[in-house]
Amino acid sequence: MICFLRQLQKSTAQKRLLYIVLSILVVYIAGVFVITIGARGIDNETKINLVPFRTAYMMVYELVYSASTWGIKNIPQELTFMAPGIRNVIGNILLLLPLGYLIPLLWKRIDNWKKTALLGISASLLIEITQLLTHHGYFDVDDIILNAGGCGLGWLCYKQWLLEETRAYD
Repeated sequence: MICFLRQLQKSTAQKRLLYIVLSILVVYIAGVFVITIGARGIDNETKINLVPFRTAYMMVYELVYSASTWGIKNIPQELTFMAPGIRNVIGNILLLLPLGYLIPLLWKRIDNWKKTALLGISASLLIEITQLLTHHGYFDVDDIILNAGGCGLGWLCYKQWLLEETRAYD
């Protein structure tokens, strides 16, 4: 750590920014590990979902079924029961969003949406396989899709920032 700080003092402003972004990336990756693996208890049951969009389908099905069976007035109550599922979807999108933003800042070779999406899928697969092998969570293809989408959304935010920075200097 001391060597890192000494190197940071000697470097140019651009290198300092690079070191800061790299440090943020390291802390972020540690946080993702804690959220996805470390903070979960061990589950002795192996659970795997290989059906794409199953979670979203089940939430919409419940909402439509409830509205058709009990009437439209029951929808707010049904949405309350769906809150954990909605939080899960939003959380999975947000989980890898910073990765899609930070990686192109550090490595210019990963500066297109295809490479960023592949990175998001790879990172998500690593998380899901680790959860499956360690029994900390379960393997869900929906998580992979949502995580990759979040990584892609992070890349779009990066591109928008880059566009605004370019316009500022024109």
